[in-house]
Amino acid sequence: MKKLLTVFLLVYSLPCLGMEKSGAIQVLAPEDVSLKNLTPVQKAALGPTALLTSEALNQELVRTAAMNCLWQKTGVTFDRGPLVNGVTISHDGLIAATSSHDGAAKLWLLSDGQLLGTFDDKIGNVNSVSFSPKELTLAMGSSDGKAAIWRITYNRFIPTCADHAGSIESIAFSPDGLTFATGSCDKTAKIWHASDGKLLSTLNGHADFVTSVAFSPDGQLLATGSQDKTVKIWQTSDGHALHTLYGHDDWISSVAFSPDGKILATSSFDGTAKMWRLSDGQLINTLVRDDQWVRSIAFSRDGKTLVTCHQNKKVNIWRASNGQLISTSCPHEGAVTCVAFSPDEQSFITGSFDGTIKAWQALRLPSLNNLQKALVLKRSQPALNPEERDALERLFPTLPLLALEFITQCTR
Repeated sequence: MKKLLTVFLLVYSLPCLGMEKSGAIQVLAPEDVSLKNLTPVQKAALGPTALLTSEALNQELVRTAAMNCLWQKTGVTFDRGPLVNGVTISHDGLIAATSSHDGAAKLWLLSDGQLLGTFDDKIGNVNSVSFSPKELTLAMGSSDGKAAIWRITYNRFIPTCADHAGSIESIAFSPDGLTFATGSCDKTAKIWHASDGKLLSTLNGHADFVTSVAFSPDGQLLATGSQDKTVKIWQTSDGHALHTLYGHDDWISSVAFSPDGKILATSSFDGTAKMWRLSDGQLINTLVRDDQWVRSIAFSRDGKTLVTCHQNKKVNIWRASNGQLISTSCPHEGAVTCVAFSPDEQSFITGSFDGTIKAWQALRLPSLNNLQKALVLKRSQPALNPEERDALERLFPTLPLLALEFITQCTR
């Protein structure tokens, strides 16, 4: 694709618009509206005036501008070095933290990838990191079963009062920042008080390593994924297991709640990512069937986008509402292991076994007013190549526009 990004928006059907034929207006049936069937005369009939006077079109543009979000790499690459296995972003969206196979937790300036600090001498090899959603505090889990809190502002270290009997594979803060959870190779998950490291509860029930933990947005539930191929949903108040989710055929690599708390997304080494309804624990969608492991999954903060990270170097971006693939790319040179969204919904980062962390930013459609100004019909526009057509049809499945050019300057 060209460096100066030009996005073509396609029309599938809009019966209220007409096509010119022998001086008369003819309404096309939905099955007749496609790029392949449009003649130059028909393209010319879809002029900007006709499009912009359609109330139905205006409503659709507003809806699409609100729902669709394009993502592009920012060009910022964090030169991490060793294999990266965990990433998280601070509550203010300014700092990223990483864990990797060298055992250190590192802090980076998100805007330019500058290394700010390293934590590597208080506990064992750091396997997992999670920023507090309320303050500049980092929770860390290590390979020796220890967890700790690093209050970065005061450079204060708070170890937990007890240890896991196995390596900590995942760690996550609660939404209020008062507690955090850990998942371990000892087959348990634990919930801790963040202020003093006191153990609050231990969740037993998995038959194998607990590989991923995540709190619901209201903090009342904890999801745990395991190498026993199941996901469990627990009440944080009393440790009661509400649901056990069956459906994956291999290890669970990651779990993530939707921002409204109604859906749980899971990824697995069976090559799939799935979405589950939390009210009854029912499977509602399988996003991907890959021949290689899906290592991580995350919702955007507005709940409209899902990102999956893959063993085969792919980063896939999905529309959460219907599980449609929006885009796929291979930005890393090794397996992509982890992903984290910023609180402002405008960026996310991915970490990889190639030793790098890459930053992405959102490119949103503009307001209706700006979009209207940018609509230009090119009557001599060449046909899209198959790759462009495929990508755009997946990105805009319902947008009722045909052969229109979206000028990039209006998105900036």
